[in-house]
Amino acid sequence: MPLVGATLGLGYARPWPDDGHAGSWARLGAALADAAAGHDLIATDLWFGDLLGHAGAQPVPPDALTAGRTYLRRVDALLAGLLDAGARVVISSDHGNLEDLGVKGHTRARVPFAGSGVNLGSPANVVEAGRVLAGWFGLP
Repeated sequence: MPLVGATLGLGYARPWPDDGHAGSWARLGAALADAAAGHDLIATDLWFGDLLGHAGAQPVPPDALTAGRTYLRRVDALLAGLLDAGARVVISSDHGNLEDLGVKGHTRARVPFAGSGVNLGSPANVVEAGRVLAGWFGLP
């Protein structure tokens, strides 16, 4: 199983140095898709956006904005690699945070609950979305 680091190659603290492997995220997504073929579920916890969101302030710190944009480009590449390789994918979050770097805490922004290759139904909130996922595995 390929290892997916939560920071996607950025450092854990300011100035969030880059490991220089920016071009490898789509390949990692394809490798995850290949590994997922033999499993019912693979979960990847990409919490680094939350850490960056908590670095927010007014005015928005330029280094946090740069790291956030870099991170989101890498998440996008990882997802593209997964989808291009035919993986079924669900993305979600437990709260907003990175979308407004002028706020240091969690926001009230709607969180994503989206998928490709899966039936998510039409949940109205994150609790109902959790019930959809639990139902896939026969959980109450």
